[in-house]
Amino acid sequence: MRRIRISKPVSLLCSLLVVIALISLAIQSVTFNPKTYSNLKNKELVFEVVSYLENTNGLDPNIFNEREISHMRDVKNITLWLRSVMYALLIVIIALSLFIEKKEYIKILKRGAVITLGFGLIIGILVLIKFEWFFLQLHYLLFTNMLWMLNARTDMLVRLFPESFFRILSVKIVFLFLMYSIILYVAAKVIERKKIKQ
Repeated sequence: MRRIRISKPVSLLCSLLVVIALISLAIQSVTFNPKTYSNLKNKELVFEVVSYLENTNGLDPNIFNEREISHMRDVKNITLWLRSVMYALLIVIIALSLFIEKKEYIKILKRGAVITLGFGLIIGILVLIKFEWFFLQLHYLLFTNMLWMLNARTDMLVRLFPESFFRILSVKIVFLFLMYSIILYVAAKVIERKKIKQ
Protein backbone atom coordinates (compact mmCIF):
# COMPACT_ATOMS: atom_id res chain seq x y z
CA MET A 1 0.00 0.00 0.00
CA ARG A 2 1.29 3.42 -0.98
CA ARG A 3 1.81 5.65 2.03
CA ILE A 4 0.58 9.26 2.16
CA ARG A 5 2.93 12.23 2.35
CA ILE A 6 1.46 14.88 4.66
CA SER A 7 2.17 18.62 4.90
CA LYS A 8 4.09 20.21 7.79
CA PRO A 9 0.99 21.82 9.37
CA VAL A 10 -0.80 18.45 9.37
CA SER A 11 2.31 16.79 10.79
CA LEU A 12 2.44 19.36 13.60
CA LEU A 13 -1.26 18.83 14.30
CA CYS A 14 -0.65 15.08 14.56
CA SER A 15 2.16 15.73 17.06
CA LEU A 16 -0.22 17.83 19.16
CA LEU A 17 -2.65 14.91 19.14
CA VAL A 18 0.17 12.77 20.53
CA VAL A 19 0.69 15.34 23.31
CA ILE A 20 -3.00 15.33 24.27
CA ALA A 21 -3.07 11.52 24.20
CA LEU A 22 -0.03 11.23 26.48
CA ILE A 23 -1.39 13.74 28.99
CA SER A 24 -4.84 12.11 28.97
CA LEU A 25 -3.29 8.68 29.47
CA ALA A 26 -1.26 9.94 32.43
CA ILE A 27 -4.32 11.53 34.06
CA GLN A 28 -6.40 8.38 33.64
CA SER A 29 -3.58 6.11 34.84
CA VAL A 30 -3.10 8.04 38.08
CA THR A 31 -6.77 8.82 38.77
CA PHE A 32 -7.91 5.21 38.60
CA ASN A 33 -4.93 3.63 40.33
CA PRO A 34 -6.01 2.50 43.85
CA LYS A 35 -2.50 3.22 45.15
CA THR A 36 -3.11 6.91 44.48
CA TYR A 37 -5.47 6.99 47.46
CA SER A 38 -3.49 4.79 49.86
CA ASN A 39 -2.62 7.64 52.26
CA LEU A 40 -6.14 9.03 52.56
CA LYS A 41 -8.41 8.38 55.53
CA ASN A 42 -11.93 6.95 55.31
CA LYS A 43 -11.05 4.84 52.28
CA GLU A 44 -14.55 3.40 51.93
CA LEU A 45 -15.98 6.83 51.17
CA VAL A 46 -12.94 7.77 49.08
CA PHE A 47 -13.39 4.78 46.79
CA GLU A 48 -17.13 5.40 46.62
CA VAL A 49 -16.34 8.80 45.10
CA VAL A 50 -13.66 7.43 42.76
CA SER A 51 -15.85 4.55 41.57
CA TYR A 52 -18.67 7.02 40.92
CA LEU A 53 -16.52 8.52 38.16
CA GLU A 54 -16.63 5.20 36.28
CA ASN A 55 -20.11 3.79 36.93
CA THR A 56 -23.76 4.80 37.14
CA ASN A 57 -24.06 4.61 40.92
CA GLY A 58 -24.94 7.91 42.56
CA LEU A 59 -23.33 9.47 45.62
CA ASP A 60 -25.11 9.05 48.94
CA PRO A 61 -27.16 12.25 49.59
CA ASN A 62 -27.04 11.47 53.31
CA ILE A 63 -23.26 11.99 53.22
CA PHE A 64 -22.73 14.45 50.37
CA ASN A 65 -24.77 17.62 49.99
CA GLU A 66 -26.39 18.85 46.79
CA ARG A 67 -23.49 21.17 45.91
CA GLU A 68 -20.94 18.36 46.26
CA ILE A 69 -23.04 15.94 44.19
CA SER A 70 -23.49 18.54 41.44
CA HIS A 71 -19.76 19.26 41.42
CA MET A 72 -18.90 15.58 41.19
CA ARG A 73 -21.33 15.24 38.31
CA ASP A 74 -19.28 17.88 36.49
CA VAL A 75 -16.05 16.06 37.38
CA LYS A 76 -17.51 12.79 36.08
CA ASN A 77 -18.54 14.37 32.78
CA ILE A 78 -15.04 15.78 32.28
CA THR A 79 -13.43 12.45 33.25
CA LEU A 80 -15.57 10.43 30.82
CA TRP A 81 -15.03 12.98 28.06
CA LEU A 82 -11.28 12.87 28.63
CA ARG A 83 -11.29 9.07 28.51
CA SER A 84 -13.23 9.10 25.23
CA VAL A 85 -10.76 11.61 23.77
CA MET A 86 -7.83 9.47 24.92
CA TYR A 87 -9.18 6.31 23.27
CA ALA A 88 -10.08 8.16 20.07
CA LEU A 89 -6.63 9.76 19.82
CA LEU A 90 -4.81 6.49 20.49
CA ILE A 91 -6.79 4.87 17.67
CA VAL A 92 -5.98 7.79 15.35
CA ILE A 93 -2.27 7.70 16.26
CA ILE A 94 -2.08 3.95 15.65
CA ALA A 95 -4.00 4.32 12.37
CA LEU A 96 -1.55 6.99 11.20
CA SER A 97 1.24 4.43 11.32
CA LEU A 98 -0.57 2.48 8.61
CA PHE A 99 -1.19 5.32 6.17
CA ILE A 100 1.58 7.94 6.33
CA GLU A 101 5.27 7.63 5.49
CA LYS A 102 7.22 5.91 8.25
CA LYS A 103 9.84 8.64 8.38
CA GLU A 104 7.16 11.27 8.95
CA TYR A 105 5.37 9.09 11.50
CA ILE A 106 8.56 8.73 13.54
CA LYS A 107 9.05 12.50 13.35
CA ILE A 108 5.49 13.02 14.62
CA LEU A 109 6.09 10.75 17.59
CA LYS A 110 9.43 12.33 18.47
CA ARG A 111 8.06 15.86 18.18
CA GLY A 112 5.03 14.93 20.27
CA ALA A 113 7.26 13.43 22.94
CA VAL A 114 9.49 16.51 23.07
CA ILE A 115 6.52 18.91 23.30
CA THR A 116 5.01 16.79 26.07
CA LEU A 117 8.31 16.78 27.92
CA GLY A 118 8.60 20.56 27.69
CA PHE A 119 4.99 21.09 28.71
CA GLY A 120 5.43 18.66 31.60
CA LEU A 121 8.49 20.51 32.89
CA ILE A 122 6.60 23.83 32.85
CA ILE A 123 3.58 22.36 34.65
CA GLY A 124 5.87 20.57 37.07
CA ILE A 125 7.58 23.83 38.03
CA LEU A 126 4.20 25.53 38.51
CA VAL A 127 2.96 22.67 40.69
CA LEU A 128 6.08 22.81 42.85
CA ILE A 129 6.34 26.57 43.34
CA LYS A 130 2.82 27.97 42.73
CA PHE A 131 0.44 25.08 43.32
CA GLU A 132 -2.45 27.10 44.76
CA TRP A 133 -2.44 29.44 41.74
CA PHE A 134 -2.15 26.52 39.32
CA PHE A 135 -4.97 24.61 41.05
CA LEU A 136 -7.23 27.67 40.97
CA GLN A 137 -6.58 28.41 37.29
CA LEU A 138 -7.20 24.77 36.40
CA HIS A 139 -10.64 24.94 37.99
CA TYR A 140 -11.49 28.18 36.20
CA LEU A 141 -10.47 26.50 32.94
CA LEU A 142 -12.37 23.23 33.43
CA PHE A 143 -15.61 24.33 35.09
CA THR A 144 -18.28 26.77 33.96
CA ASN A 145 -19.66 27.24 37.49
CA MET A 146 -18.35 27.82 41.02
CA LEU A 147 -19.62 24.57 42.56
CA TRP A 148 -16.01 23.53 43.12
CA MET A 149 -15.60 26.18 45.82
CA LEU A 150 -16.28 23.95 48.82
CA ASN A 151 -15.92 24.45 52.57
CA ALA A 152 -14.06 22.02 54.82
CA ARG A 153 -16.48 22.78 57.67
CA THR A 154 -19.58 21.78 55.72
CA ASP A 155 -18.47 19.65 52.77
CA MET A 156 -17.32 16.04 53.05
CA LEU A 157 -15.38 16.14 49.76
CA VAL A 158 -12.87 18.64 51.13
CA ARG A 159 -12.29 16.48 54.20
CA LEU A 160 -11.85 13.34 52.08
CA PHE A 161 -9.60 14.99 49.50
CA PRO A 162 -7.55 17.80 51.12
CA GLU A 163 -5.40 20.20 49.12
CA SER A 164 -2.27 18.26 50.04
CA PHE A 165 -3.73 15.23 48.23
CA PHE A 166 -4.22 17.20 45.01
CA ARG A 167 -0.70 18.57 45.26
CA ILE A 168 0.72 15.02 45.38
CA LEU A 169 -1.75 13.88 42.69
CA SER A 170 -0.57 16.64 40.37
CA VAL A 171 3.09 15.70 40.91
CA LYS A 172 2.30 12.06 40.12
CA ILE A 173 0.45 12.98 36.92
CA VAL A 174 3.25 15.28 35.75
CA PHE A 175 5.87 12.65 36.54
CA LEU A 176 3.93 10.03 34.60
CA PHE A 177 3.48 12.02 31.43
CA LEU A 178 7.16 12.99 31.59
CA MET A 179 7.95 9.28 31.76
CA TYR A 180 5.53 8.50 28.91
CA SER A 181 7.14 11.17 26.75
CA ILE A 182 10.65 9.82 27.41
CA ILE A 183 9.55 6.24 26.69
CA LEU A 184 7.85 7.33 23.46
CA TYR A 185 10.90 9.31 22.32
CA VAL A 186 13.27 6.41 23.02
CA ALA A 187 10.92 3.98 21.24
CA ALA A 188 10.71 6.29 18.22
CA LYS A 189 14.53 6.59 18.10
CA VAL A 190 14.91 2.81 18.25
CA ILE A 191 12.45 2.40 15.36
CA GLU A 192 14.26 5.15 13.44
CA ARG A 193 17.66 3.45 13.85
CA LYS A 194 16.27 0.09 12.75
CA LYS A 195 14.80 1.76 9.67
CA ILE A 196 18.17 3.38 8.83
CA LYS A 197 19.96 0.02 9.12
CA GLN A 198 17.47 -1.52 6.72
